[in-house]
Amino acid sequence: SAGLHELKFQFSGKLQVLYNRYLYRKYPISEVEKWLEIPLDSVVANELKKMDASLPTWTRLKNLDKNNSEQYQKAALEIAETKKIKRVHLDIFLWLDNR
Repeated sequence: SAGLHELKFQFSGKLQVLYNRYLYRKYPISEVEKWLEIPLDSVVANELKKMDASLPTWTRLKNLDKNNSEQYQKAALEIAETKKIKRVHLDIFLWLDNR
């Protein structure tokens, strides 16, 4: 049986295998959850900016550079920790708040 280190994931947005019970049974997927980033889009970015005014102004995803992405991810991590959830799940709360 292959270990987690042998799995190769392509991270494009949220890692959907977190929600797949079949993979949970075979691989320790939950171990990677703490390192996953929040998927960034305009709704998430704007909601994060409401909570952290020091974040740079969001323009478009295709204009996002490494420095700005790191700032948004850091803010998301801090906010997620206050809500006692993992950062990768924070977008759900932010989308609901935006409704």
